[in-house]
Amino acid sequence: MIGLALLVFASIFSQFPLESSIPDVTDYDITDEKEQQQYLDDVDSYQGQVALFGAISTILQTGALALVAYGFIREAHEEDHHHVALRITFVLSAVILITNIVGRSFSLF
Repeated sequence: MIGLALLVFASIFSQFPLESSIPDVTDYDITDEKEQQQYLDDVDSYQGQVALFGAISTILQTGALALVAYGFIREAHEEDHHHVALRITFVLSAVILITNIVGRSFSLF
């Protein structure tokens, strides 16, 4: 349950940097050096905000998928009254989730 709540929080965090908060070049007088520098600083600040919320969202998604995979494995091994096919499904789902987590940062190049 906690893993699913983390997935919701991750999706919320990924939506925080709004497209409407991108600095618009028409709001600045680019011919003035001070205004031009302010525009570049605002663009850099916005890109930093996007990177920060993206990183927080990725961390939350990874934690959520790990918790859901743990829940699947735990459910597959603790309950004796589940059918074998359901247990296998839980274990395979957990393997897929763990492979997803590992595959995000794995690169052959």
